[in-house]
Amino acid sequence: MKRIYSNVKNREAVTVYYIGIFLLDFALSLTAAIYVIFLIKNGLNLLQANLVNTAFMISIFLLEVPTGAFADSIGRKNSVLISTLFLMLGLAFYPIFRNFYAFLLA
Repeated sequence: MKRIYSNVKNREAVTVYYIGIFLLDFALSLTAAIYVIFLIKNGLNLLQANLVNTAFMISIFLLEVPTGAFADSIGRKNSVLISTLFLMLGLAFYPIFRNFYAFLLA
């Protein structure tokens, strides 16, 4: 039986991709446990905290198709890198922000 990833470069790229996805999902799962508490401690009420979560999910839903088209034009690797940079920027602003609209922006 022929291996799918017989080329060393492909195997290394797949391994790096899976490690990156695991680390991202692991970090997000750790923060998910205290995320709402963090928002409430920073001045949001429960409705506003849920609206921030809703805005996040709606943005994921709406940007899924354009992201695929973007990946087709510039490549999947570049698309993943750019999306990770935007995620890092959004998460970097969280400790700075203290109001509902700022959290929506992040």
